[in-house]
Amino acid sequence: MDASRFCQELCSVMPESWKGFRLKEGASAWTAYMARKVFELARKNDLGVCSHVGNCAPPGFEDATKVTGWAREFLFDFTLYHNWSNFSEPVVIIEHENNWNTGAFMADFWKLLLGYAPLRVMIGYQRTAGRVREYFDAIRSNAARERWRYPADTEDLVLVGHERMAPQGFHVLRRSMGSREWCDCGLLAIFTKRKK
Repeated sequence: MDASRFCQELCSVMPESWKGFRLKEGASAWTAYMARKVFELARKNDLGVCSHVGNCAPPGFEDATKVTGWAREFLFDFTLYHNWSNFSEPVVIIEHENNWNTGAFMADFWKLLLGYAPLRVMIGYQRTAGRVREYFDAIRSNAARERWRYPADTEDLVLVGHERMAPQGFHVLRRSMGSREWCDCGLLAIFTKRKK
């Protein structure tokens, strides 16, 4: 699964409107909501998920299957895979940070950079649409200052929402496979329509 496909699949599981639901910083209800959306995306694509997010985790790896779904965290908030029993490499690794500050966001993003999967996804939030780019700027400035290197066969995707966003209103930052450049791709719903 590449970044474009992941975005399309995420759009397909998100509602058209919130219908009274409100995104709140640090709210466990929001984290559980997004966990359900990630699991729905995985099921639609015949992927297993290893994750503790949503407080539904059984205690052992043996329960981390496509059939049971929930399992404990395996280094990352979500690890999506094709075949757990063969210990195959992950297809997608995801970090989801619901503390709305640059330090917490970058700590999880840095953790994501330590992992390997063909697609690495970071999901985070800011207070307002105007502040979303603070995370994008932090990624770009750290990448340049620290001379980040990326695996040649790995793509990175960053989705940043904000308190008043529409369900498909995440802002998208993408680093394509083989590139060192981070490209601002606009809103998730618009990026997804362009890529179909």
